[in-house]
Amino acid sequence: MKMHNSAVLLSQRGGAIPCAPPVLYELPPSTHITPTAGAVYPYPFPLPSLRNVFLTYTFFGFVYLFTLQYNDALFHKDPRPPLKDLGFHHFPCLPLAGEVCDVFATIVIFTVAGYLFYTGDLPAFRWGLLDLAVGKLVSLTLHSSTLMPESRSVIPEPTPVIGRLMGGSTDRLMSNHVFELGVALHIAQGLGWIRSTPERLAVLLIFSAGIILSRGHYTVDVVLAWWCMAVVGRLGFKYRKSGEV
Repeated sequence: MKMHNSAVLLSQRGGAIPCAPPVLYELPPSTHITPTAGAVYPYPFPLPSLRNVFLTYTFFGFVYLFTLQYNDALFHKDPRPPLKDLGFHHFPCLPLAGEVCDVFATIVIFTVAGYLFYTGDLPAFRWGLLDLAVGKLVSLTLHSSTLMPESRSVIPEPTPVIGRLMGGSTDRLMSNHVFELGVALHIAQGLGWIRSTPERLAVLLIFSAGIILSRGHYTVDVVLAWWCMAVVGRLGFKYRKSGEV
């Protein structure tokens, strides 16, 4: 058993361990007791195995990319100018902000995921990946239902792979950038890397503003991402009282 898991188990049995990490999350009954296993579990089923979560995420990710490719082809046959957007009215256009947001989100997400995997905290890893799969499902159902115009006045030419992974011309009504970073930041707070909920939400708010500045998403896409985080329990933060199991 790894040291951080042992510390939590001993602390729950009454052992005095001054350096034991705090238990910040409530866990579903199907998981092991770990200090970073996720938010208050929102799903009506036990946490799936790593294989099942990975297959679910892969399936939704494939359907997401397929529908995005198809919808982009339809859009480029009859391109339309961007919709009127209040966020665009109040914030200037800064295309470089999109690249900064891409780099920042990629570093944070992969750092958190890599740390969870390396330390053996697989319940937290599986939980986070399940949330990201849900985000892909929400996104693909939205951009496959209504074909929204490109939010940028000048449409850049995406590279065949990276451009699609980061979102195409019709990936609208849900910002996976904001949603996935929000999940990663929530786990990072559980790890103690972020000290408080206001600090975490401030980082996410600045990131959301960067997405709007870049014109990578409409403002409503960002707002919907925040609502989706609330639905899966990644917006607030519930601490346990000292000594609670």
